[in-house]
Amino acid sequence: MCFPKRWQATASYSLGFRAPAFLELTCADPDAPCVGLQAGVAPDATLTRLRAVRSRAWEAGLHGTPLPGLTASLTAYRIDLGHDIYSVTPTGSTSVYFQNVGDTRRQGLEAALRLRRRAVDADAAYTLTRATFESDLDLATPRLVGASQAVRRGADLPLVPRHRIDVGLRVRPRDWVTLEVGALWVGSQVARGDEANETPRLPGYAVARAGAEVRWGPWTASLRLQNLLDRRSLTFATFAPDRASPPGAPAVPFQTPGAPLRWVAGLRWERQ
Repeated sequence: MCFPKRWQATASYSLGFRAPAFLELTCADPDAPCVGLQAGVAPDATLTRLRAVRSRAWEAGLHGTPLPGLTASLTAYRIDLGHDIYSVTPTGSTSVYFQNVGDTRRQGLEAALRLRRRAVDADAAYTLTRATFESDLDLATPRLVGASQAVRRGADLPLVPRHRIDVGLRVRPRDWVTLEVGALWVGSQVARGDEANETPRLPGYAVARAGAEVRWGPWTASLRLQNLLDRRSLTFATFAPDRASPPGAPAVPFQTPGAPLRWVAGLRWERQ
């Protein structure tokens, strides 16, 4: 649909359906869970009934060029899933099984700006995501001994950051050289196994990047630096039994650190 000049508005609505996957059907029995998703089906690979996932999705957006060389977009969306399928880890183990968890929802906003002016390119993007359980349920967790966790409607889904910002700048001081810098910030997240949102969240983190590219005839040399400032961060967290602890002891947090400073150099030749 047309809006004032230089602007365009869009809207969509869709329905979806997903049948349970083979892996989900063979790992849906709490009494015969999978050792781990990487190990494939459970030892007793019988099929257990799961309901199909159904979805309803709305999306609306506004896109335009407010100034020469500057483009902007804003998109709002909401996805409702019925009979969502979720992987669960039983108490005192690291195994996994799947179950229907009722309704879940993902909704949010995506905003982006892009500037193209001669030798300068700049980008900025912001994402707001709210991913929640929309049904009350009791869910197994390795975090508690001999008890399930009470997950209430509105609890955040694990490992989905609420906020995410990415900015980048590319400059071409000469036709044969390009310099770039950028940064990514990711907000706090709920740990896997804490679907009830009762423990401290993973803290937000920021990482910077930089790069350079030089072209000479058919040759192109490049250097990319990730986590430029070598910042420490945590990108994943879950709960599992500690082998050093006595039997029946509560699970402990296990956290995955982000990658340290790293660089990638490249040399490319293209036939002209």
